[in-house]
Amino acid sequence: MKKFLKIVVDVLAWIILIAAFLVTIMIFSSTKNNGIASLFGVMPMIAVYNYHAYQHYNNERSLIIRYPSESLSTAEYILRMLRDDGAYT
Repeated sequence: MKKFLKIVVDVLAWIILIAAFLVTIMIFSSTKNNGIASLFGVMPMIAVYNYHAYQHYNNERSLIIRYPSESLSTAEYILRMLRDDGAYT
């Protein structure tokens, strides 16, 4: 029973991660962005989401998905998404 519950939780975590990835693609593929430039802009977010999925799957940490903020610089954006409290200095 314990193994079955772990499988169910893992599947749900992957579903949430895939949904977040699809929403991210939809947001950044709007008419205001174009082609490869938007792909390079999405790479930091994909890296952070992958890190959180890895931490959740292997180290049993919380799965944290934050909505992107376009007013932040790349470094602020990555730090805000990486930290549990969402703060950066």
